Formats: sequence, C-alpha cells, structure tokens
Amino acid sequence: MPKVKAVAFDIDGTLYPQWHLLTTSLGLYIRNFRLVQSYWKVRRNLREDGYHYQAEGREGLLHHQAQMYADLTGEQVADVRELLEYKIYQVWERTFRHLKPLPGVKKVLKELRNRGFTVAAMSDFPVEKKLEYFDLGVEEYWDLAITSEDSGHLKPHGMAYQYLSQKLNLEPEEILYVGNSYRNDIEGAKKAGCWAAYFTWKNRRDSLADFHYRNYQQFLDRFDQFVKY
Repeated sequence: MPKVKAVAFDIDGTLYPQWHLLTTSLGLYIRNFRLVQSYWKVRRNLREDGYHYQAEGREGLLHHQAQMYADLTGEQVADVRELLEYKIYQVWERTFRHLKPLPGVKKVLKELRNRGFTVAAMSDFPVEKKLEYFDLGVEEYWDLAITSEDSGHLKPHGMAYQYLSQKLNLEPEEILYVGNSYRNDIEGAKKAGCWAAYFTWKNRRDSLADFHYRNYQQFLDRFDQFVKY
C-alpha cells in the first residue's frame, strides 16, 4: 500500500482548463509573437532529456534562459532579462486574473488537508500571485507553494522533483504528484521516485501513472482506491 503523506499539484492545465489560458493570452501572443515563439523554444530546450546545464537556483536558471534566448535572437543578455521579466513574469502573469479553477478543486484541496495530507503546489512559474488570482490563497489551501525554477531546473528534470521532496522534508515515495502533462508531470515524477496521478480525458495504454482522473468530482474516489483510504 502506498504510504503517501503529501499530494503535490501542477497548476497550469491541472487546476484550470488549459484552453482558458490560451484564450486569455491570445492578445499577448499576437502582439509579441516573435518573443513568445523564441521564449517557448528556449523553454522546450531546457526540458530536453539530452540537454544538461548547471544553474544555481532560480537566478542561475533565469540567466541561463536569457543567454539561450540572446544566442537565438542576437540580442544582449541584459536586455533579454529585462524584456522577459516584464513581458512574461509581469504582463503575462496578469492574464491569470481572468482564470478560474476547475469545479471541485477547492473541495479536493480542503478534503485532503482535513484527512491529514500535506498539500503542495509546484509549477514551472512563480505561483503565489497566480494562486491568489484563483482565490486559492496559500494559507487556506496549501502547506507549500513553490516554483521549480527555484531548483534551477524545469520539469521533467529530476532536480525539480528533488527540490519538491526537500521542501516537503519527505522521501519521493511519500509524494503523489498530480499533473496534466504526461512528459513533464507523469514521466518526470515517476523517474524521480514519486507516485503520479494523470489529469486527462483519455489515459494512455502504456501510462506510467498510478491512476488517472477526468475531473475533480472523480479525483477523491480514484485517490481513495489508490491509497486504500
């Protein structure tokens, strides 16, 4: 029987519909098409299995990210850092004010805490303002809310999950990670030694996930079957 002590959730596409983000961010994407295209290309490269780099915490990651972007576009690193900080970490983040969590999310988070589980959020972007926009304040709903960027890496890198484990002061096998990206959330968590729950409408036949669910009305039943609560 899995000895799960903490349940950690991805945010984007897991706590709210991914397509809502696309629609609310469409204007930003159109106005900054070249920036967004280059930025996502850099982030994809940082996630590749064969790509290795050294980054000291979030500051190291952001500098390395800016250097990769500058190499791609020919811009100055300092200018890129300033541009990304404003456009991505300030302007784009404000679009989350228009998003709402999926039905049942709040009930699930409260029920897990009531049962004595530690509840955490880990995203590849800063999380606190985002959670406030969703009316999922840290003190009320979460025991821990972190960005994987603080580890110096992005999911599915093992260092991101190791950082989560360290912050929770738990072994990986005591953590269930919940997400909607098979590669970043499920494969990443399983390779790090965590359990994994996959939020998807159609599970894969070869899925590594320990269970999957389609909505948050279904989550607790699947979770109970998994931990034999």
